[in-house]
Amino acid sequence: WNVLGTEYSGNTAKHALENYGLKVFVGDLLDAKFADNLFDAVSFWHVLEHLYNPAKYVKEAARVTKSGGMLVVESPNAEERNVSYQTQAERNRTHMHFFSEKVLARMLEENGFSVVKSTYEDPRHYKNNLTSRFYHGLERAGLNFERALSGKNRGSTIRLLARKK
Repeated sequence: WNVLGTEYSGNTAKHALENYGLKVFVGDLLDAKFADNLFDAVSFWHVLEHLYNPAKYVKEAARVTKSGGMLVVESPNAEERNVSYQTQAERNRTHMHFFSEKVLARMLEENGFSVVKSTYEDPRHYKNNLTSRFYHGLERAGLNFERALSGKNRGSTIRLLARKK
């Protein structure tokens, strides 16, 4: 992979270059001025919920992504089954937006992408011991069953894979 990225922190960008050989533009994606159709894949990993105008960034991702290229987006799920919207807002005051799977997918569709796959993820990794792994497996199975019955994405995090139209 030939990796390019953006990062607001100069120290983090320096760390990426020094430790991983990754070229990282210090600043905003909109200021990076990447060439049209440059990337095979673009990712927004827990980014869009922090932006004033996330659709503007998705549109920019479409501009810099090759035709048929992929976009991966992960964001907290506003419809998380055990946590209210109010609680989510109180937990992280840096989140300006709270997306349901439907709203996030619509934003991608309206800005040049076609959603290929959507899944829930749960970043609370229960990998410390056998009991924790067992609990996480049961929780995931339960969430998958609930989704099959209700048609709703109920994990704490939404992950969408989309292809540029």
